[in-house]
Amino acid sequence: MLFAEPDRSSPEQAAQNWPLPAELKNVLSQMPSNDSVFAESMAASQVVTGFPIEAKGGATLPSPKGRFISFGGDASHYLHPYTGG
Repeated sequence: MLFAEPDRSSPEQAAQNWPLPAELKNVLSQMPSNDSVFAESMAASQVVTGFPIEAKGGATLPSPKGRFISFGGDASHYLHPYTGG
């Protein structure tokens, strides 16, 4: 699942983009964003994240935060060589 843009149903997005009464916009603009609530819940949990890969190069890949262990021989010849992230 990709989260490529801010959540359009988040309170601050609704306050900014939806035709709502001023009082409701004020209340919504004071609430935390769905993205910040999501980030806080991820920070308080054990979560595995990733990123999309591309076949074209030129992107800077993030530094590894973990490692892979495999049993039964080298499986790298089964993998496509992705040089971009």
